[in-house]
Amino acid sequence: MLNRRQTQQQVEFVRFRDLSPAHVNRDLQVHAVATDGQATIGELIARAEQEGLAEIAFTEHVQRTSTYYQGFADEVRAARRNATIKIYMGVETKALDEEGTLDITEERLGERPKS
Repeated sequence: MLNRRQTQQQVEFVRFRDLSPAHVNRDLQVHAVATDGQATIGELIARAEQEGLAEIAFTEHVQRTSTYYQGFADEVRAARRNATIKIYMGVETKALDEEGTLDITEERLGERPKS
C-alpha cells in the first residue's frame, strides 16, 4: 500500500519560492491556426523544442458544431511521432448552463488519447 508521500510514479512537489525554470518549462495552453493561434502545429512544436520546453498541450477551442477537430487531431498525432518533446492534446470549450452542460459532443468528450 502506498503512503501519502509515495505514488506509482514519484512526483516532486516544490514550493513556489523554490521553483526554477526547469520546473516550469512547459506550455499547456497552446492554440494553432485551427482556431485563434497564429502558427501551425509544426511551427509551434519547432519553437517549443528550440526554446527547450519539455512539453506542450494543444487545447483548441471546440463547439458541438466544430468540424475541423478530427483533421487537427490527426495532424497533431502525426507531428507527435517526430517531436523530441511530450505533446498533449485537449480541448477548450464552454459551459452552456448552470448544470454544467458543455458545448461539445459526447463523442468528442469521451475520446481517449491516441498515440
